[in-house]
Amino acid sequence: MFHAPDTGMGANAKRGAGLGAAQSAYALQQPLGIIGILALPVLAPSFAMVGAVYGAAASEPAALWRDAESAFRTEIKEVAVADVVPNHLVSYAKEHGFEIHVISRETIQNHITDSQYRALAEEGINTVLELSELRVSLDPATFVVNPPRRLFTSARIRLIRTADSVILDDRTVLDELAGTRLLNAWTVGHAQAFREEVGQAAERLAKQIIEELFWRDPLVDRCEGLLMSICVVGPKPLYPPLAVIPEVPALRPVLQWEPSPARDVTYDLMIWRAEGLDTGGLVHMIWRADWLKPGVLVYSRERLAESSHRLEASLQPNTTYLWTVRARFSSEGRIRMAPWGTKRIQVPAWMHWLSLGLTKLDEPGGTYFPFRTPDNLR
Repeated sequence: MFHAPDTGMGANAKRGAGLGAAQSAYALQQPLGIIGILALPVLAPSFAMVGAVYGAAASEPAALWRDAESAFRTEIKEVAVADVVPNHLVSYAKEHGFEIHVISRETIQNHITDSQYRALAEEGINTVLELSELRVSLDPATFVVNPPRRLFTSARIRLIRTADSVILDDRTVLDELAGTRLLNAWTVGHAQAFREEVGQAAERLAKQIIEELFWRDPLVDRCEGLLMSICVVGPKPLYPPLAVIPEVPALRPVLQWEPSPARDVTYDLMIWRAEGLDTGGLVHMIWRADWLKPGVLVYSRERLAESSHRLEASLQPNTTYLWTVRARFSSEGRIRMAPWGTKRIQVPAWMHWLSLGLTKLDEPGGTYFPFRTPDNLR
C-alpha cells in the first residue's frame, strides 16, 4: 500500500545531473547569448557530471529511508486506511441521497463472474462499486536533491452494472491536497505529521470518489495565447490575473474568478503556501510558475455565494501562494461540481527544440493559480 519512489543515491545523482545541466544553460546563455546556447552541447555534460557527483554524495542515507518506510507502514495500519476509505465513502454517499451498502469481503471474493454479478442483481443490487489498489505514496515535490515529499492517496474504482456485468467506469482517483514536507519533517515525533495527513487524505479520497463518479462535470480546456498558450480547466481567475506570478497589493487580497452560469451556484476556495524549485536564474524563466506545488494549506472556505472573496485572515508578506476555486450547483435535482481550477502552459514543439529540451524539464500536467504577497516593510 505504501510507496516512496525515486529514493537513494541513483535518483539523487540523476537530479543533480539535470540541475547541473540546467544551471549551465542559464550561466552560458546570460552573458553569451546565442553563442552560449551553441556551446551548451559541449560544456553541459561537464556541469551534469559535477551535479551527479554532488547529488550522490548529498543523498539521504539508505538506512534513514528504511526506518522511515517502516514507520510509515505502521502508521498506515494504525490509521486503518483500508477501512477508513470505504466507511467514509458509504457515509458521505448516504448523506447525499445515495442508497449504498458495503458488501462483505467474502461476498466480493465469491462474486467475480458474470453469473455471480447477475445473482447480486436478483438481490436488488443494480450497480457495484469496486474499490481496489489503495495506495499511499510520498512523491518528490520538486526537482532537487533530497526533495521535499508530497503525500498522495489513490484508489482504483470500477463501477459495474450487475445485470450484464458491463463496466460503466474504470479510473484511478487521486487525492493530491495533502502537504509537502522534507523527510525529517514527515518522520519527526513518531511520524505524527504523516499519521495526521494520511487520516485526512483517506477521508478526502472517499468524498472525491463519490464526487468524481456522480457529481463532477467533464474536464474542458480553454486555451489562450499564440506562442505559449495558457490553458485553464474549471473557473478562470480574474484577479489576480493569469500571469507567471502576479503580486497582490495587500495581505488580505480580494480574489475574483469567472462566475458560473449555473443556477443555485456556490464556490469552494483553497489557498496553499507554494513550494517549488529554486535554481537561481531559472526562476525567471516563463514556465517557472508551473514548478510550484501546494505546500501547507493556509486558507479554505466552502459554499461562498459570490464569485469574489476578500480573505478574512492575513497572509504572510513576501510569500508565494497557490489558489484555486470550484463551483457547486444543482442540475436535474442532483449536486454537480466543476473541477478545481488549474492552468497549464502549452509550449509548441519548436520551443522545446530551441531550448534543447529544457522547457520539458519536470513539465507538469497543470498547477493551481499563483500569486505573491507584498513586502509589508515597503
